[in-house]
Amino acid sequence: GTRLGATGFMAVAPPDDTDLPPGLGHYYIVTNAHCVEAAQSLAIRINLRAGGFEVLNVPRDQWVTHPDSDDVAAMYFDLGSFNQLFQYVGVNRPMILTRELQARWEFGPGDEVFFMGRYVDIDGEEHNEPVLRSGMLSGFPSTPIHQPERSHHQETILVEARSLSGFSGSPVFVWSPHQLERQSDGVP
Repeated sequence: GTRLGATGFMAVAPPDDTDLPPGLGHYYIVTNAHCVEAAQSLAIRINLRAGGFEVLNVPRDQWVTHPDSDDVAAMYFDLGSFNQLFQYVGVNRPMILTRELQARWEFGPGDEVFFMGRYVDIDGEEHNEPVLRSGMLSGFPSTPIHQPERSHHQETILVEARSLSGFSGSPVFVWSPHQLERQSDGVP
């Protein structure tokens, strides 16, 4: 009866066997660590291709949190025979910000961002109904920011956006039109 919930997303890590077709690999569910730590019970609700959804209960000990106490948790997700049942799109490794990608891409404060997730007041009776929110990239602090809830300093990218209850754990995407123009001109 409590309005609780968070967002998680499926991340796809490349397989050790590089001969597999693109999109195949090891799957992980990723969310914020504070969502996992605060929950009394953990469940993943995932849409089915045929309609409806499935609720999978997940033991807390399957989640791994960041060794430096950053607010991120991940769980290996073996799709196995479920691959054809679930409706999903994964965040692939080239979509995840790394220092190398950040050095190559020209984006920064003022660029638009968007994120999708779960608004706890819209559960969706027949299937998950993701909601989109947007904002802007507001800064790259040169020093880590103290996170009092986690009792440490964390490298942080600041985003200015309005959010709603349930969006913790959402992936944030940068919309960088000038980067897209560069790519359309053949610049990597």
